[in-house]
Amino acid sequence: MKWLKTAVFLMAVLIVLSSAFPAFAGEIPAVPDASRTALYHEFADLILRKITDDTMDDYEKCCAVYDYVHSIHYIDIVYSEEDWRENGYQMLMQRGGDCFGYYSASRLLLERLGYQVIEMQNSNGFTHYWCLVSTDGGLTWRHFDPTCWSWGSDGYLCMVTDEELAWYAQCHPIDAWRVTHDWDRMQTVLQIEEIWNN
Repeated sequence: MKWLKTAVFLMAVLIVLSSAFPAFAGEIPAVPDASRTALYHEFADLILRKITDDTMDDYEKCCAVYDYVHSIHYIDIVYSEEDWRENGYQMLMQRGGDCFGYYSASRLLLERLGYQVIEMQNSNGFTHYWCLVSTDGGLTWRHFDPTCWSWGSDGYLCMVTDEELAWYAQCHPIDAWRVTHDWDRMQTVLQIEEIWNN
């Protein structure tokens, strides 16, 4: 009976603490969006100061970002499905995530370098994300996918053309019917046109 009294007492203490301190109950008060965005940018800038410098050209900076994000471990977790910035921040902080994390972390860093990024998603039933990047104000676009399984001399998918990515995807199919990088080219063209028109 003594253990029951102790358990009831501890439950009462937890209830009091959780109502007085929401973080104690796992409910961290929401941080305003502007503050979160500033945090993401500051963290991204900190990483970029370590991996890039003013002597690098655009391609070298992209490669530095690619190598940094590629070194993160692949784990099957999504930190935030609604907010790619939060997901990218957590990917970089926790040093682990899935393909959406690789896309999100890459985009967070690349956009801080001043590059334009479009989200790319596989369209053949296999869920996969990567970036389409322009370093010249939208004149040319290249594919950027540092997901860990895309490694090897033929799998360095940093700033590759449509043709190079298609060749890679055909050489590395998921199964007999699907490839790793299959996208809606017309939708992508519309996204690029929208960037040009704004």
